[in-house]
Amino acid sequence: MPTVKSKVKCKQCGFPNAIKDFDSGTNEYCISCTRCGCRETFKNKSYFSSGRPEKTVYEINYSAGAYFVKWKDGGGAHGRLSEAEVKGIPARMRADVAAGKLSKETYVTRFDFKTREVTALVGQLPTHDPAEQECELEEEICEAVDEQEVDDLSSEI
Repeated sequence: MPTVKSKVKCKQCGFPNAIKDFDSGTNEYCISCTRCGCRETFKNKSYFSSGRPEKTVYEINYSAGAYFVKWKDGGGAHGRLSEAEVKGIPARMRADVAAGKLSKETYVTRFDFKTREVTALVGQLPTHDPAEQECELEEEICEAVDEQEVDDLSSEI
């Protein structure tokens, strides 16, 4: 079944570009904030014999921070961080960015539960979904390739 991706407001930090992945086949969804690391899920745990959900579970997992790692050769990953990870990971990430192992788009954030603010410990605070920028770039490349193919076909005719 198709999955619909949209932007929603994060319940932890208020970031307006948190990612909501909704599965229209199961009516389950997951919201992930790339800025603070908060994650919400709504999942079906059991079903009636007719296939209709019997029991659903809503969970919200607050986070002490988030990360986005982008490797120099492409590809990347993002996720949530615990309090201990927020203390240990930034130094290693800074060193890897300085050594050229990671792209300068790599970032690590910390969420302050008292002030409700997100601070960048490595890199810059995200203003969007990091994967979205990659998708936009892929679309631009595909459009450029399509235009080139059309130009090539036109020159052959």
